[in-house]
Amino acid sequence: MVLKDMIGQMVWVGFHGTEPSEDVERLICDHRVGGVVLFSRNVRTPKQVRELTDSLRELAERSGHELPLVVAVDQEGGGVSCLRDGFTRFPPPMAMGATGSLEVVRKAFGVIGRELRTVGVGVDFAPVLDVNTNPENPIIGTRSFGDDPELVAKLGEEAVRGLQDEGVVATAKHFPGHGDTSLDTHLALPRVGHSTERLRKVELLPFSKAVDAGVRAVMTTHIVFEALDPELPATVSPKVLTDLLRGEMGFDGVVVTDCLEMKAMERFWPEVPLMALLAGADVVLISHTYELQVEALKLLGKAVEEGRLRIEAVSASVGRISALKRRVRIPSIPEDLVSRPEDEAFCRKLSRSALTLVRGMDLLPLRPSPECRLLLVLPEGERSSWDILVEEFTGRYPKAEVLRTGTEPSREDVRRAVGLASGAVVVIVSKDSHLNPAYAELLRALGDTSKSLIVLGVGTPYELGILPERAAYLAVYGSQPQLLKGAVEVLSGEIRARGKLPVSL
Repeated sequence: MVLKDMIGQMVWVGFHGTEPSEDVERLICDHRVGGVVLFSRNVRTPKQVRELTDSLRELAERSGHELPLVVAVDQEGGGVSCLRDGFTRFPPPMAMGATGSLEVVRKAFGVIGRELRTVGVGVDFAPVLDVNTNPENPIIGTRSFGDDPELVAKLGEEAVRGLQDEGVVATAKHFPGHGDTSLDTHLALPRVGHSTERLRKVELLPFSKAVDAGVRAVMTTHIVFEALDPELPATVSPKVLTDLLRGEMGFDGVVVTDCLEMKAMERFWPEVPLMALLAGADVVLISHTYELQVEALKLLGKAVEEGRLRIEAVSASVGRISALKRRVRIPSIPEDLVSRPEDEAFCRKLSRSALTLVRGMDLLPLRPSPECRLLLVLPEGERSSWDILVEEFTGRYPKAEVLRTGTEPSREDVRRAVGLASGAVVVIVSKDSHLNPAYAELLRALGDTSKSLIVLGVGTPYELGILPERAAYLAVYGSQPQLLKGAVEVLSGEIRARGKLPVSL
């Protein structure tokens, strides 16, 4: 393989549009990139995704790639699922954690893997193995299975097996752990000050178990772990990627960076792609900007020519990438294995078994008397999800009033809600209100004025600490349709909430 092709294998790119753009065609045909990452912007329907992935692979084949092009995606379950319409909409990992079932997790990720394979996607940037120990974490939250490292490790292993048994490469992320930060790496560079001993017991445990289970890819995180390397974030730290992940933990698969265009890595440009490979990464991920993608490819080729990047290291990375690609099983003829009725039925059962009634059992089932007013309050945004909730709720309670507020309610929003809530039974949708002072104020005001308050928590349950003491709390964990339908069934007494909190409060 010539040097240009070898360098191309180590750069995976994103692009804009639902058909191959001119930029991505140039990147594949001229610059020889070996992987493409899809986002929601590239997706409409399962049929369209399969046509797109076929087109991308055909471009690589026609232009003489020695290795097949691989297509990757973030399909974690829950909100970080780029493939939605027409696909099985699983709840987030924290909801799966609430079921406590290894079998459920393995089967769920098996379905995800089968659907990805069907539409031509060979790598899933999942599962998330971050142990969410920080209630103020703004980016992981329900993407984590929970705050118990043993639980995260066990469920993570099953997720890996579920995906890889279906011929899709699993990716353990975000190494060595994004669970105890209060900053989002998309926006800033966090630092974690835990001791090495603590990191081994908590953050590193799920990754160690995933490596033992045969995970074929690991994604890095842009965080400084002071006990491991006080200066460099994990993505560009040889101490983290080579000494710890490769050496101590024995990982011999593909190390892929999180997207290098995130703000956490901004100050390391333009050298950051080279820094990541020198640290021990095999693949650098550049998701959005064509100019940066081309810049990275040129930088890496020049670094080999100048001797800054050893050709032996490049060859070793390409060997690992080649081994990964051989594991991918994309059917030559598309199969009808997406959103099958039996998978939808399983998703429905999983979602209902995750629902967790944390407080207020005496307020349920919700059977208001004829003279009692019933008010449903929900934020704007996620319109399709809330429309499903309204339909399910008003179908059972036709006289209920519905109020939509802003996600950060103004004083006028609060006054209007309080006026309607006076003397009424209020059901309100809330998402991580402990991180949203304006919404927390709305909840407190409704707790003071309503006859009773029932909160449907569609984020993490950590918000329970700021809620009025008399409020009932049903942990729903997400806004996927099956979760919302199940939540209304719990309110009406049709089913019982059987989930157990996967985090400590």
